[in-house]
Amino acid sequence: LQKSGDLAEAEHTYLHGVTLRPTFWGSFNSLGAFYVATTKYDKAIEAFQKAIVLNPEGAGLYSNLGACYMRLDRFEEARTAFVKSIDIKPSTWAFSNMGTSLYLLGRFDEAAASFEKAIALAPKNFRYRAYLGDALTWAPGQAKRAAETYRAAVPLGEDELHISPRDAPTLATLARCRARLGEKAHTWEDVQQALALAPDNADVLKRAAIVATVLGRREEAFLFLERAISSGYGTAEIERDPDLASLRGDPRFKDILAKSPTARKTGT
Repeated sequence: LQKSGDLAEAEHTYLHGVTLRPTFWGSFNSLGAFYVATTKYDKAIEAFQKAIVLNPEGAGLYSNLGACYMRLDRFEEARTAFVKSIDIKPSTWAFSNMGTSLYLLGRFDEAAASFEKAIALAPKNFRYRAYLGDALTWAPGQAKRAAETYRAAVPLGEDELHISPRDAPTLATLARCRARLGEKAHTWEDVQQALALAPDNADVLKRAAIVATVLGRREEAFLFLERAISSGYGTAEIERDPDLASLRGDPRFKDILAKSPTARKTGT
């Protein structure tokens, strides 16, 4: 869905599905997922809210809704949605999303606790351990635990790559773990491979920017951030991510964010 004509046709198809089945929550959920994929988060929120009206006990719908709120820097509303999702049915996705929202709010101890709950439900999940390592990295006095968590995450990520060697997001997340552990040579190889596999994947590009920042490669970090923005990554998480704090004093940081259609118009 790279061309505007293709996007318009796809949107028409999803809207037609809603017209055909206006009382089926799944139609609105699919429409919301399409809007997320095309970075139309306001429309995605509206679609997920309609799905919730039709299926108020759909825990995953609240988690989807919360993820959209995060992309628009509406973190308190996001947390409310994740709490509702967990109240209905505790899930790894909801705990992980809750952890991410707390992480981006700078509440690192609480974020770590939420990621630990996700790990308790999925002990072999690589990403949740990586995210826990990220939270512990910034939590006061937790540097040793952070390193231990990353070391535990790396073999899990390698196991995933043995099964799916072309999984670019896993490669980029693995690179983030290795960067924090000081494994510089292997780290950059992972980044380059991830970008070769998915050069326009906004999540991969944002993770590559973080790895570049951790490794002190500022020029590459700004390049990856600019590409992430042009590929549709929302600005709220980039503005708040503590791993990118060292870039914020550079005028290029604001210039890059200003190019995003989702940039906040607050003057900050």
